[in-house]
Amino acid sequence: MAAPHSKDFSPAVVADIGGTHARFARLTPQGDPGPVTTLSTSAFRGVADALGTFLKQDGGPRPARLALAVAAPVLGNEVALTNASWQFSLPDLKAQLNLAVLEVVNDYEALALALPRLTAADRECIGPPAAEARDGAPMAVLGAGTGLGMAGLMPVGARWYPVTSECGYIGLSPLTDAELAVFRVLRERYGRVSAERVLSGPGIVDLYGALAFLDNCKAGNVTPEAIIAAAQNGSDRIAARTLNMFCDLLGGLAGDVALLFMARGGVYLAGGILPRIVGIMKASRFRERFEDKGRGAHVVAPIPTCLITHAYPTMIGCAIHLNHKRAASI
Repeated sequence: MAAPHSKDFSPAVVADIGGTHARFARLTPQGDPGPVTTLSTSAFRGVADALGTFLKQDGGPRPARLALAVAAPVLGNEVALTNASWQFSLPDLKAQLNLAVLEVVNDYEALALALPRLTAADRECIGPPAAEARDGAPMAVLGAGTGLGMAGLMPVGARWYPVTSECGYIGLSPLTDAELAVFRVLRERYGRVSAERVLSGPGIVDLYGALAFLDNCKAGNVTPEAIIAAAQNGSDRIAARTLNMFCDLLGGLAGDVALLFMARGGVYLAGGILPRIVGIMKASRFRERFEDKGRGAHVVAPIPTCLITHAYPTMIGCAIHLNHKRAASI
């Protein structure tokens, strides 16, 4: 990451604001994120409140520049988190915090910007080792957590440009008879089955409930964490089926994303759920469903699918965005 000139350096903070966690870091004079502080989103009323707590813990000067990567569409001056109660106005927040610069981007847009900076130590292959990323080719990132996110990254000359999306709202098609039966249950409950309705933390609970209903069992008051634990320790066969179906559906969507962006540079996987179920993903039909694209199978077969193992890639992308904006204004 290019370092700003020290004489021009002004205090800067980057943040990754999700439905569950709000993470903050101060940029070093070299433009890199420093130590990350993780707060609970639900414990605060909004950005200013959480930032104030971070600054008290950090002990450094108030930032002149702030970049936020948010789990929400950024369509104008008003931002509302998709899976949390935070909402704010960009002009009002900038004035309230007395900022010289305020940048707000979708969290997966920031995450996409970080992809070229990831090393082999920052990712784990899910699928055949023969698949190999093509240098300088488009990339994509897809992730499941509190919600579902996705973005592409396109090369234009010497620069990379992210393409944001709201893929959580798109439809998701069942392929097998078992998936079709589950979708019928969820359609009766919700009317429309979106990708995020199934491929997210709450989606795991919905999948489990639908499979339990079809087996004439009572699902009870379960959590994603409990379902994952039961699937991993083998104590609940419905939990195991739930996670396998989750991975199969995710693989199918990841293959669609690869085709959408012609992501020959690789499809990267992120989010809070996937690092916890790596073993299940590798044993599932994730990669088989990724490549099961009919006449398009030959297009996706060479494309690698990699789980991001870096702890805070979104913070890296947020810093890149802020530094690029700053460099353009100097």
